[in-house]
Amino acid sequence: MSDEDVIGLLNDLLELESRSLVARLGEARPFVGWAAAEDGPILQQMVQQEADHQRRLVAAIEAMDGVPRPARNDTLSAGLHYLNVQYLLPQIVEEKQRLIAAYRQSADKPPADGPAGPVVADILARHQAHLERLQQMTQWVV
Repeated sequence: MSDEDVIGLLNDLLELESRSLVARLGEARPFVGWAAAEDGPILQQMVQQEADHQRRLVAAIEAMDGVPRPARNDTLSAGLHYLNVQYLLPQIVEEKQRLIAAYRQSADKPPADGPAGPVVADILARHQAHLERLQQMTQWVV
């Protein structure tokens, strides 16, 4: 895979990360009711880690002398601040599954000895851990 292809792949992952529902939760701050109060800090940590994912992808792109594409926010998430976190959890789980699928498809493509391989593998592992925790959280959603 050429450097240009790897840069394109990293930019595609960066776009997915920037349009992520979890990334938007940090800006929108949806309502966290008492039933989900213990989930608030966990979600906040996920928001922070997804911001870190974006920074790491940008750094990997720049390390390969590439240029990160500008982020485009998902306008469909504009009303998140009116919603309850418990209502959003199933949607967050679905999106997390899509992110994992995209990272799995990408995991074997960048050369392992370059800056992209370890970054993609580490972010994939984080998303898988997030998914496990989110699935635990949704068990209590009625």
